[in-house]
Amino acid sequence: MEPESNSCVYGVSQQSLLVAQCRHGREHLCLPRFRRLLTMSKGPIFAEAMTAKIAKGLGMDTDLQNLVVDGAGGVGKAMNGLYMPVGKYKGKPLYKSSSGHDIFYSGRWKIGRVDDGHPIWVYAAEDASGATPPLGAWTTWGYGRGDANPPPRLELGPPPDGVPLKALFAWLFAVQPPGALGEDPDQTAADILLRVAERPEHNVLDEIVGLLSNMAGDDVGRALSPAHPGFYTAEASCEATFPAARLISVEGLGEWVSSCGQHHGDFRIRLTTDLPEVTVHMKMEVGSSTGSAPVPLATYSVAYGRGGADAVVYFTCAKNDDFANAVHFEVVLHAAGSMEGCYRSEDQMYGSIVGRTSCEYRPHLTDVAQFKAKNRVSTWSAAFVELSPEKVLDGRRAGLTSALEWCVPQAVADGKVLLVAVGGAVPAARASLVSRLLMELGDRETRGRWVSQGGHAMEHLPVEMQGMPLPPSSVLWNEFLREIDLAIAEMARWAGKRRVAVVIVEGALVYWLPAVAAAFKLRFFLRASRSEVWRNLSAPPSAAKAPPVGQGPNDVADAGARQAQADELAALFEHILWPSHLAFGQPCGETQVLKVRDGRQPMGGVAHDLQEQAVAVLNEQLTSAIEALSGSRSGRQP
Repeated sequence: MEPESNSCVYGVSQQSLLVAQCRHGREHLCLPRFRRLLTMSKGPIFAEAMTAKIAKGLGMDTDLQNLVVDGAGGVGKAMNGLYMPVGKYKGKPLYKSSSGHDIFYSGRWKIGRVDDGHPIWVYAAEDASGATPPLGAWTTWGYGRGDANPPPRLELGPPPDGVPLKALFAWLFAVQPPGALGEDPDQTAADILLRVAERPEHNVLDEIVGLLSNMAGDDVGRALSPAHPGFYTAEASCEATFPAARLISVEGLGEWVSSCGQHHGDFRIRLTTDLPEVTVHMKMEVGSSTGSAPVPLATYSVAYGRGGADAVVYFTCAKNDDFANAVHFEVVLHAAGSMEGCYRSEDQMYGSIVGRTSCEYRPHLTDVAQFKAKNRVSTWSAAFVELSPEKVLDGRRAGLTSALEWCVPQAVADGKVLLVAVGGAVPAARASLVSRLLMELGDRETRGRWVSQGGHAMEHLPVEMQGMPLPPSSVLWNEFLREIDLAIAEMARWAGKRRVAVVIVEGALVYWLPAVAAAFKLRFFLRASRSEVWRNLSAPPSAAKAPPVGQGPNDVADAGARQAQADELAALFEHILWPSHLAFGQPCGETQVLKVRDGRQPMGGVAHDLQEQAVAVLNEQLTSAIEALSGSRSGRQP
């Protein structure tokens, strides 16, 4: 930039506006705010590449840093201030201030003027002949009048935080590739500047981003160099592979920043979609010890974006010593190497999250487009068409929960009926655990009732899909809630002064409705890996009794049909069932998580030690509930 413009580009960010007025009345673009908005909208890699290109195009990418003269007294007081590199003098950098004074080299580094090639100076650095002026204390060497004391100190100055808007658009217009200006190729930089004059900052940002995007390809391509096969880091390009692959492990490192900019701290999140598991570490403030241990999460869910190339993690941190109120987070982890997100607390405090990611991915095992094109009408293909991948998140986006109302029955509120939840992705494993809990209730001579969500799927879905981790839009919620109410009413008639009845609600989506999830007194969740869930879902019923396949025409046709159905089930699992489990089937609140061991049990089995662990927790909860119920009744006035 020209020296006259360069003298105006400091202090712009103090106005907290994207387009601000400098002290000379010119409009400037606030670089820190521009970079932050660009990071949140396009990602940190794009922001870094484009801000570097702006700096280079406007001559701001010099390795020479600005300097500050401070502390000069007497006649030298006018020399205090900011000095910027403007060229060279006698082969070394020349720095100039807005008052017209210079820092230059002539035998040694000096502060004065070099007007008309005749240097005069007041301050000098003795025995300094380096490539740049020395930092620290200077002297009055060579100036004998004695009226310039004390001599100053020289320090590094701040980088510029503003760009003249007129110069920026002139440069952007000049470097646009042919045909990039679209339907109006005759427009000028002045036309663009007039178009954004006095417009809201999002309009200015959109205009600049549009012009930057026209020439973004080469720069971003160089910023994204290939990474190790199978892994993506902050420098990895994903365009050649995605969306034909799905993230399975992501770690994001960055920071959270409050909306006012006064509070910030480190932020780290790790997601493993094959388990699934989410861990979050946050450092609340500089100097805080928080961050060494994971933050307790009240609830979380994971949604895929761009066919699996992105993962969106929603989670809530409950009220605790670090959080005065519950805080809700939404973090997007991009395979291209960027992390962005936002948070909002219940007392309306909010802010943003930015950072980088390192990722591991797995190629898609099934081709959705090819599967749809075959237009099969088998059991699984019909379900696939009805529950298309595009509809997996409909339950969240359509606000399905807002249309469902459920009030906690009085018997549950009074403690007469204990609501117990059993969730997880494997239907047979859930049923096995519920059966063991009911057996224990029978041994205690306690009444219990089992309500399964699996029988309340939409009628057009095949019976084989009952209990599978389906999206919420596939469940008849009103019927399911009605059965829960009836079960509670039945158990309430049996419960008494020292008798607590139990209703066990089992299903893949038992934790999805907030009102129901909050009413559970005891929560169990069978955590199974993706491979274990697939092992259970794909195993044919009575596989051991299946007759051998012959070589006749009918046998070959039957084998082909079975293979086709297996392929369709694999596509259903990869693109609908497992993503639905990640997005809607995760536990919330204080939950007893029982980890199902891979391949260690028969199909649908739950290890004996896990069952006994659940039984012990149930017995403890029943004892507490009976004591609480007896105490509340004995304490009543007649």
